[in-house]
Amino acid sequence: MRWPLRALLAGDEGVQVQVSKSGLVNQPFTITVDNRSLTFDGFCISMNDKSRDGWQVREVESRLDGNRVIVHQTLQHPELEAPTSARFEVWMQPGDKAIRFKMAFEGEGQDPSYLRLGRCHGQNLQVKRMCYGLPSVGRFPSGGNFPI
Repeated sequence: MRWPLRALLAGDEGVQVQVSKSGLVNQPFTITVDNRSLTFDGFCISMNDKSRDGWQVREVESRLDGNRVIVHQTLQHPELEAPTSARFEVWMQPGDKAIRFKMAFEGEGQDPSYLRLGRCHGQNLQVKRMCYGLPSVGRFPSGGNFPI
């Protein structure tokens, strides 16, 4: 594990992700692209509608996978019996300015109930737009009528 991790993309863009050894949950992290930095206050999560605070970090691993930075955390919450596995991927696509995150959470008998990315701070930079894509499974009424 190297701190910080640096991924080089196609072209001259260099993306550096600085993560504390406590990971990304409730911990600040910094993303630098071509010497311009954004610092986020960390991810806030809740499983099974339990408190968003109180997470204890058991383990943090990070690595590069091509042009992606992968951070895997094992967390324990005092209100949950089993540990929670959190996996984060951070990357950019050549040709645009979007920083992308992909997250996955697992734990025996656990369902994510809340996820938020903390405030963003950057000198002469600002977040213009944030888009969330959440996979979901729903039950639809019979007869093909879908409530809107």
